[in-house]
Amino acid sequence: MSSDSSDVITADDVAGLNRTAVTRTAALTRLAGSALVVIGVVALASAIFFSVRQQQRLDDGVYFGTDFDARDRDAPSFLDRVDVFTQTFSQWALAGLALAGGLVLRLFADYAVARTGGSITGYEPGDQLPGDDTLDAPQVIITPPEPPTTPEPPAPG
Repeated sequence: MSSDSSDVITADDVAGLNRTAVTRTAALTRLAGSALVVIGVVALASAIFFSVRQQQRLDDGVYFGTDFDARDRDAPSFLDRVDVFTQTFSQWALAGLALAGGLVLRLFADYAVARTGGSITGYEPGDQLPGDDTLDAPQVIITPPEPPTTPEPPAPG
């Protein structure tokens, strides 16, 4: 039986495999975080819409879960509006939790990649930063205006 050195796993091999595994997992985590952010934003927008719509319906005398009766008063009181809003507060809270959870997942994914020596920005060691010659915008040089000149005072005499 011959012992070939290419069959031996070194510490560098393990570190490279770990870095690859963390990078791939972070990519999936980043996608899941992005999906949660989108779900959170949509849920938050729908909770806002639903809350505003409930308040508008309360003005029309349509109510649910309050003691407001449009026949008794001209407008709902502040407490009636709070009662109606508290019915949708759980939707606001869940939407906020989904949004925050998505942002935290994205943060952890980026941290894991940076911690293992990966690149969050896409730049790798040795990359050249774009110079001024690669800019698409035209170069505009603005010269400052000349200061106003004041006339010399007349000589006394």
